Amino acid sequence: MGRKSLFVFGGYLELKRGIGMWYDCLSGTDFLKRLYNKIPELKSVIIEKFLVTYYGWTVLMVLDMPRWVDVIPKKWKLQGYNSVQIAIEFSAVTNLAFSAGKGKRNDIDMAAMDGNMVKVVMNGGMNGEFIAEAGVIQKITGYINDLSEE
Repeated sequence: MGRKSLFVFGGYLELKRGIGMWYDCLSGTDFLKRLYNKIPELKSVIIEKFLVTYYGWTVLMVLDMPRWVDVIPKKWKLQGYNSVQIAIEFSAVTNLAFSAGKGKRNDIDMAAMDGNMVKVVMNGGMNGEFIAEAGVIQKITGYINDLSEE
């Protein structure tokens, strides 16, 4: 079988066989997989926080998921939560470049590269890309979103 590839920012990424969804190249996804019957793509999401730490070359990205969960945890239901936010930390980051775009919504793509690296590409309110040695979902939080985005 041939290799799969994904075209991003003028180049091709070689994808690991069988990897295709953004969360497949991250660790710490068990809870996320229990919350959704089909995990949504990261299209039109709001990046709440994008924190770059120079020492250790890490990036912390906190974003609102594009839709509410399919399987609501009992605690979240009792609290009346209607939105979910995830925090993803990337380590050993290289080739980091980003700039402010227009609006606050973003499309985010993540793909596994040869050598177990992760390529992240953001388009929209924040435009940029970087490569990391690892990506981990650090936290998944339910909350009440009473702001209308429309």
